[in-house]
Amino acid sequence: MKNNEKIQIEAELHLDNNEVFVKTNTGDDWLDFGLWLEVTGFMAYQAMRNKEWSKEKMAEYVRSYILKTLEDYKVKK
Repeated sequence: MKNNEKIQIEAELHLDNNEVFVKTNTGDDWLDFGLWLEVTGFMAYQAMRNKEWSKEKMAEYVRSYILKTLEDYKVKK
């Protein structure tokens, strides 16, 4: 995305069992995590365009980043 480019995002909110969620494009039933992945995919796409990277390069960047965070973040019991 260029410095002055604006993107408008629309979503259809669903209310079900006291939850608010957005149905994912992939049909993933893991709604809260699926939504996060949708947003991550959207942001990765914008970064890929901005940096003029290939899909493969962006996917590898995101993959390596996530792998690092899986090692860094631990849940204390």
